[in-house]
Amino acid sequence: MAIKRTDTHRPSVINPDEYEFVANECIKMEGFGDAAIILREREVFRVHKDRTGGTYAGHEHGGNCMVCGSVNAVYTNLFYHEATNAYVRVGTDCTEKLWHGDFGMGRFRKGVENVREFQKGKQKAAALLGDRGLSRCWDLHLAEWNEDKPFQWEERTIRDIVGKLVKYGSISDKQYAFLDGLLGKIDGRADREAKQAIEKAAAKDAPTGKQEVEVEVVSIKVQEGYYGDVTKMLIKHADGWKAWGTRPAGNAEIGDTIKLAASFEPSRDDAKFAFFKRPRLRAATI
Repeated sequence: MAIKRTDTHRPSVINPDEYEFVANECIKMEGFGDAAIILREREVFRVHKDRTGGTYAGHEHGGNCMVCGSVNAVYTNLFYHEATNAYVRVGTDCTEKLWHGDFGMGRFRKGVENVREFQKGKQKAAALLGDRGLSRCWDLHLAEWNEDKPFQWEERTIRDIVGKLVKYGSISDKQYAFLDGLLGKIDGRADREAKQAIEKAAAKDAPTGKQEVEVEVVSIKVQEGYYGDVTKMLIKHADGWKAWGTRPAGNAEIGDTIKLAASFEPSRDDAKFAFFKRPRLRAATI
């Protein structure tokens, strides 16, 4: 049975000039009601409502749109009617017809749709990781930042890769394998750090001044310098001390044992770590 409308907001008598636009709304949240774009509009409404003390109009209308009664109005505009101190939810069709505009609804709707797609991406990513036994990577992606126990490189890298999976919908088999390897590094971190602590305690102090030493190349990294990119390397001596500096000309790769002449300066914070400069390769790699 159709509702016989006698209210102020019915289509036949409504006066658009008496209404003030307040905010955009999306009635069908589907679990993304905490999205920033929706929260912003809710905050605008809250501030306005606190000022006026108004409430939603209580007239019978039959649907989401409080003007025409449409039940299909998912995206709506919220207007304030000062004469009745009431807020009226209006569907996009009625908004266009009565006020001849969308009041930012196009932008708002696009933003909500982007959130919906992002949510679908999150669901897909969680499922893909679960299928490969990598659900822990998803848990790390969702984990809150903890200042007392900040994420280390492995956790940060996992979160970055999973973020790309959410955004683009897929990653390579190589990246899945890399995620698995990162989890292994996390699992072995405590034992690795304990071993490193023992090795450091047994290490001798790093040398000072010009030295010719036989060392192992532990890692190599390209860094941006004042005059362009510079290749640096970390070396380790059999006595346990380590040093960081520019890689010399010649063949020096990770895992190589080399004879190196350089000038060493121990770190102020760690006597077992030094920085070297003016390096020269004294012998071919072993």
